[in-house]
Amino acid sequence: MLRVRNLQVAYGDSQVLWDISFSVEEGEIVAIVGPNGAGKSTLLKTIAGLLSPLSGEIVFRGETVHGLPPHKVAEKGIILVPEGKRVFPLLTVQENLKIGAYLPRARSRTRENMEKVFHLFPFLRDRRSQRAGTLSGGEQQMLTIARGLMAQPSLLLLDEPSLGLAPKTAKEIFSIIKKARKEGTTVLLIEQNIHLSLRVADHAYVMEKGRIILQGPGHQLLEDPHLKETYLGISP
Repeated sequence: MLRVRNLQVAYGDSQVLWDISFSVEEGEIVAIVGPNGAGKSTLLKTIAGLLSPLSGEIVFRGETVHGLPPHKVAEKGIILVPEGKRVFPLLTVQENLKIGAYLPRARSRTRENMEKVFHLFPFLRDRRSQRAGTLSGGEQQMLTIARGLMAQPSLLLLDEPSLGLAPKTAKEIFSIIKKARKEGTTVLLIEQNIHLSLRVADHAYVMEKGRIILQGPGHQLLEDPHLKETYLGISP
């Protein structure tokens, strides 16, 4: 579905990504994990069209998408859910969800997609008339993801979906990500919570200092000695 090859990205004179190559197959959950400052968010922003690469290519379903403006990338079916609880606080939950259905193909199926979202996030149905700003932090994060799903993505890009959440809420978020995949959404997520990410990922990549240093099935990477020692605090 998605192929990234030899991608290099810079902010001004400072290069952030170096020769990044990876792929995402249809129906997968792919995780890109690593420490803060590794370049993970920069990678997602580049795929979404918010940044232009110095070189390399991004191909989605056989079509080159690097260099396209963000709204054109979104029209292809690549939807970015950015880091943080990005809700419209004075609007209701339902109004926030409707804003997510801004693409023509999603707009015509707003009611159907909202029912799917309510199935994944049952509490949103009960609170659809409540102002989004009055939800808890974890609930706002779930609403942010739900709004992304309202755009009817083929590929959902999730930037640190569990950031700042209590462990129980983080686990719930990842359970919902797995359910969304079962319902047909391919997911590319970046995370600092390596343990949760690798448990749900079909395939994963580890980034350090703008480079991919490890890759493999998620469950296998959980047993990698370098990763266990460096990120999970487990000595060999």
